[in-house]
Amino acid sequence: MYRYILLIMMCYSFSNVFSSDLNRFTGEKTEIGEHLYYLKTNEWNDVNSILDQLKSFQPSNKKTLNFGTTNKVVWIYFDLENMSSNEEILLQIRMPLIDSVKLYKITPEKNVDWKKISYEHQFKNREVNHQFHHFQLELGAKQKSRYLMAVKSQENIILPMRIGTKTQVEGSLKTFDNFFFLFVGVMIALFLYNLFVYISIKDTNYLMYLVYLLVLLISQTNRHGFTTFYFWPEIDWFPNFIISQLAPLIVLGIIPFAYRFLQIDVKLSIWNIGSLVLVIFCIIAIVLGWFGVYELSRSIALLGTLFGAFWLFGKALYLVFKKKRQAYFFLTGWLFFLFSGIYFLLYVNGVFTFTIFAEQAPLLGAMFEGVLLSFALGDRINTINKEKELSRKQAIEAHKKYHEVLAAQNQKLEEEVELRTAELNIANKELRRQALSSQMNPHFIFNVLNSIQNYILKKETTQADKYLSKFASLMRFVLNSSVEKEVFLTDELKAIDGYLALEKLRFGDVLNYEIKNKSEIETGKVLVPSMLILPFLENAVWHGIMHKKGAGTIIVLLEKRKDVLYCSIQDNGIGYDPTKKKKNHKSTGMRITRERLELHCQLYKKPYFFDIKNINENNPDLTGTIVEFFLPYKILDV
Repeated sequence: MYRYILLIMMCYSFSNVFSSDLNRFTGEKTEIGEHLYYLKTNEWNDVNSILDQLKSFQPSNKKTLNFGTTNKVVWIYFDLENMSSNEEILLQIRMPLIDSVKLYKITPEKNVDWKKISYEHQFKNREVNHQFHHFQLELGAKQKSRYLMAVKSQENIILPMRIGTKTQVEGSLKTFDNFFFLFVGVMIALFLYNLFVYISIKDTNYLMYLVYLLVLLISQTNRHGFTTFYFWPEIDWFPNFIISQLAPLIVLGIIPFAYRFLQIDVKLSIWNIGSLVLVIFCIIAIVLGWFGVYELSRSIALLGTLFGAFWLFGKALYLVFKKKRQAYFFLTGWLFFLFSGIYFLLYVNGVFTFTIFAEQAPLLGAMFEGVLLSFALGDRINTINKEKELSRKQAIEAHKKYHEVLAAQNQKLEEEVELRTAELNIANKELRRQALSSQMNPHFIFNVLNSIQNYILKKETTQADKYLSKFASLMRFVLNSSVEKEVFLTDELKAIDGYLALEKLRFGDVLNYEIKNKSEIETGKVLVPSMLILPFLENAVWHGIMHKKGAGTIIVLLEKRKDVLYCSIQDNGIGYDPTKKKKNHKSTGMRITRERLELHCQLYKKPYFFDIKNINENNPDLTGTIVEFFLPYKILDV
């Protein structure tokens, strides 16, 4: 009696084990993604503790499990019934970049038998010598079993899982490898062809395109696990490191190529800002990868790649509207690359079922883009050659016409140059003569000497010596100014002060003066045209103050206004009336000074301004004249 009860309990327990959805293998390749259950844990737990949590597992309901980038351990269990007569059944995980996978076979008695595949395993020691993960399920004909799998990886955990016989699996691997080697062959052919073209014509566009092809080839080789399989099968950290580097390197490679190929104007600030953001994303991702922060590095690289993809799409679309021929090629290739990437993402997220085209969509997109860009470069070179030939013909024609015109004009130009040079020399000498004759009134010289003589006769030798020294300094300045075109502002101000002091010697208290320098510049480092202020002072004394009854005052003001000196000379004399001039009097001194002022403003490239008016225009109770003008200057570095 007890034996029957025990047998019934074991059967009930065994039926509970397979209460989940069964994956049935009938002899054909079968995807098992929709009949899986999963659970995430923070670390590698004991298998028995995981078996106690089977009720906490969630159903996948997707053809392909996609957990993204996670630092957790993903536990998956599934039930399988072998309804075929074939006992060699393999579980295939078609994703090479997974750090470690453990498979546990659970018997009805909950005994555990397990296998492990990780990067530490050399490929020759695996059950199938391939970068994909394969497990021998060891399930006899008409038998059922439960399997528990644990996956841990720093890379995106995407698990397209299939079961099939060894022959079926090996056939699918050959198809996979053939697609990849087709891609490699096309990329190598493109690389060699464009390398030969670059060596021939030395076009920088081809060099940038070669770099882009090389990075693209390496990235796809690593994504498909061939770098690990052929070159570094025992270096478990290398795939994670290289993935963190290649994605940003691809973006960094495409940016200068796009700028050169699309002939983007650097003045388009919005594109420059986008380029800068992309470069910053890529550099951060690369640096984080070097320091082993792979998860954050991949996240930033993914964000930068997505931004770069749509940024390049927008840029090419904008240039298509601008009717740039090369943008059509670039946009077509880039669109195909984007659509292939989107199609692949939809596949790994279970929207589309497995096909070799879905699995190899990024490969096909990259290959098509590479071929199309190569054709575009060839078309661009042909266009450039045609433009060069047209430009060469135009240049030859223009060169001929230039020489004809040059030969006809050379003689005439030489004659005109000689004539103008002679005229300028004559005009220069005449202006210097006129300027020198107008710089100092001879009556002033006579009167000053007469005043100094009076001091000597009165035996006031101190005063005589003082004014004789001022007179000598003034005369020296006048003579030097007739040779030098420019003087320091300090010397000009000393000459002004000396002249007014000598005039005051003659007039006594009848003449007062004040010099206000509000320019706030170092007068010892500033050069101004010589003898431009003094003629206006003479005019103020002789035609303003001398005819006034009572004391007169002259005020000289200097102010800095932007890049010129504002100068005003104000007196309270009898005023200025241009309608009342002495008979036969020609104001040559004033005219020459104004001509010199205008000439120097042109030479200094400063604005010209001159004005003379009566003070009583605004206030009838006042008399006098004010002369205003811009005094050009330049600062001398000493």
